[in-house]
Amino acid sequence: MKRIFVYALTVDEKLEKEEAKKVTKQFSQKNQQLKQRLENGKEITNKELKQLAKEYEKAERVQQKEPDVISESHYAVDSMAYKKDSTYWVDIRPAPLDKEEVRGYKKTDSISEVQRKRDEGDTLKSKRKHKGFNPFDVLTGNSYSLGKSSNFQIHTPWGGYNTVEGVNAVYRLSFYKRWVKRDTVNKEKRPDTKRLEISPVFRYAFAREKLSGFLRIDYRTRTNRLTISGGRYIQQFNPDEPIHNFINTLTTLVQGQNWMKIYERDFIDLNFRQRVNDKFSIRTQWSLARRHELFNNNDYSFNDKSKDRFTPNAPVNAELADTHFADNTAFTGAIGFEARPWQKYRIRNGNKYRADRSTPIFTLDYKKGFSHAFGSDVDYDLIEIGVMQGIRLGVRGLLDMNLKAGQFLNTKSMYFMVYKHFMGNQTPFMTTDPVGSFRILDYYTYSTHDKYFSANVHYHFRKFLFTRIPKVRMLGASENFFVNYLATPSSNNYTELGYGLNGILRLFRLEFATSFQNGNYVANGFRIGISTNLSVRFSDN
Repeated sequence: MKRIFVYALTVDEKLEKEEAKKVTKQFSQKNQQLKQRLENGKEITNKELKQLAKEYEKAERVQQKEPDVISESHYAVDSMAYKKDSTYWVDIRPAPLDKEEVRGYKKTDSISEVQRKRDEGDTLKSKRKHKGFNPFDVLTGNSYSLGKSSNFQIHTPWGGYNTVEGVNAVYRLSFYKRWVKRDTVNKEKRPDTKRLEISPVFRYAFAREKLSGFLRIDYRTRTNRLTISGGRYIQQFNPDEPIHNFINTLTTLVQGQNWMKIYERDFIDLNFRQRVNDKFSIRTQWSLARRHELFNNNDYSFNDKSKDRFTPNAPVNAELADTHFADNTAFTGAIGFEARPWQKYRIRNGNKYRADRSTPIFTLDYKKGFSHAFGSDVDYDLIEIGVMQGIRLGVRGLLDMNLKAGQFLNTKSMYFMVYKHFMGNQTPFMTTDPVGSFRILDYYTYSTHDKYFSANVHYHFRKFLFTRIPKVRMLGASENFFVNYLATPSSNNYTELGYGLNGILRLFRLEFATSFQNGNYVANGFRIGISTNLSVRFSDN
């Protein structure tokens, strides 16, 4: 920043009131400008000096463009560092490491190793339980090296239970291939990596006595990602999958509540994403699917009242009285844009990384259902805009928000699965993103084929109630207050207010939320989730 030094005789208004009045009267704006008086070394008041300094600072902030790179660091590890034994380090260190330091360095070493593998495109390698194939690998899973840059993996089988399929078992195999191009000039720079994944997935429903599955091919570079998949598989009406398979199993067997609603689709999907530059990316999705309705085939539960609680496998919706549907074909396409206009970066060893919360993220999406193409039975248009922003409010805390607004421009031919759905939750557990999902909202009641607006706002306190206790903060706990809002033609200004304690035992998150419609109380409930600072994501695929 440019510095300006001025020499002038200043008068303190508080200590020399009469003198200050004389100066103000003598050198009014009509008689002589402030800048001219400074240049001539005339008298000015403290108030005038502060005013001038603010004007200079404001002008410089406008002229100075904030750099995209906010920090740059470089480090290197001596090649002999890992060859020294413990006695060497004891001799050169004046005081021995305590238990906490030893534990900390072990954790840092583990993180550094993971980062090294990620930079080298080696995240797909897993430590094998034993060499070669073992028959038990079919049940427990394992990974097998097929060379320096490829491997084959048997994923640990998983499954669950729901009233449509009964017990279901999911089995996945994967082949991975990597192409790593290193920088011969700067060997510490992150290598350019391309990765190919080919994964067949199989699913067997015991109550239906039916096998389904799909093949997924995923190709990634540093700037592009292309995914092609096809087959026959089960999908929730909300494609974002608000309820996890494992959570649904618990609620169905223990509570006697079958919240998950699913249907079957024969499909071919194509997804492509390209990062045009550091601040702009584009994505497109195309899908051709034949969709089939499914019905309950099992009513078993540990709960004696489950038969009375189980509902049909057809969501209940305020805008559509009957969500049942006949077999239909849908050919759909979508295009989306994402902009990070003020994105800042940190450079470490020549590699550039995005700085969190340095810019709002703007999105624009358009989705179209094409009638008659490939026998398609749908005809609709949807446009949506969104903004996500994380703001650091100094030492006081963090503010995160996720806003979305959209409208169907055309609804000539639609089925319930293409309505706009929202990330609701009716179970005691939360597995979805805390910023962008509701706590006690019905999964499908307020899904809409009209206009909508949703807002999720979280404020993370540095100190609030429990976190005023230093030991609580040292244990990694944090508190937050959140407001979730949904406006659709039938939602009646649905609002959630809640409080959460995050980082309990560094693992769990406990929240309490209360919901209102048009200002009137509706419901409340406690929710348990995984601590957000662990960034745990559940996935079936």
